[in-house]
Amino acid sequence: MNRFFISDLKKFEQEIIETDIVLGEGSYSTVILGKSIDEKKEFAIKKINREWLNNSDIECIKKEVFILSKLKHNNIIKFYGHYYDENFIYLIMERGKSLEMLTYRGSLEEKKVKKITRDIFNGLHYLKKNNIIHYDIKIPNIIIVDDVAKICDFGLSDIIINVKKEGESKDNINNKLPYKYSEDDAIISNNGKVGIKGSTNYIAPEIMSNGDISFQIDIWSCGILILKLITNYFLRNYNTSELYLYFRHTNVSEDLVKLIKSMLVLNSYNRITIEDLVNHKWFDN
Repeated sequence: MNRFFISDLKKFEQEIIETDIVLGEGSYSTVILGKSIDEKKEFAIKKINREWLNNSDIECIKKEVFILSKLKHNNIIKFYGHYYDENFIYLIMERGKSLEMLTYRGSLEEKKVKKITRDIFNGLHYLKKNNIIHYDIKIPNIIIVDDVAKICDFGLSDIIINVKKEGESKDNINNKLPYKYSEDDAIISNNGKVGIKGSTNYIAPEIMSNGDISFQIDIWSCGILILKLITNYFLRNYNTSELYLYFRHTNVSEDLVKLIKSMLVLNSYNRITIEDLVNHKWFDN
């Protein structure tokens, strides 16, 4: 076991014990359980092996830490701080139960999905207000803490900076950010492009076709997430014309079907926005 100190956003310090219990694993990181010294509080520690990182990976981690440190919302995972030594970088966050654990037995009831969806929509609305695209909305990246759904894992996220709107050069913005700003981090104009990134089954069609990048990317991914929760199936090959087939053997409401269809629109400009989703009539019933 290792011990180290962290400072959360309220500037308090607490000693944390690193355990050997693995909560999850990524491409170059492992999420382990951490506990307070009195074992009354638990944390999720994202432990990143520095030996596996190149310069680009380091910049991505800097960006992830920067984004996490900006976010303060009930539907976003709470970030306490980070620490590093010669071998590892540690990101300290609140611990929750993965939404994936609730889906092992198949689809969920609509009432449960509605509560989870409302929380995710509120989180996405907050991210958009802060000019952040998550890029990797999926069931494993949602945790449940005290019956509240929270968005986590901001490793692929980008801060959207419209250079023309801000009236600043790329070099000037680079000097202001604690990580290296690149074409992937921002929309340079109104039709920014970015390389393919995200998770299989959830990636928005405009990413695959090198189309325009916008906050609508997260709307598509979230639509896939809801479809999977309610039917236990992913949409195949972006075939939205067959969406009705997924609901043939379910008892879900027509409002939910309409909501999912409005999110899974191939043309991102015609896709429903997060502003309309948070006020969707499905939540009124």
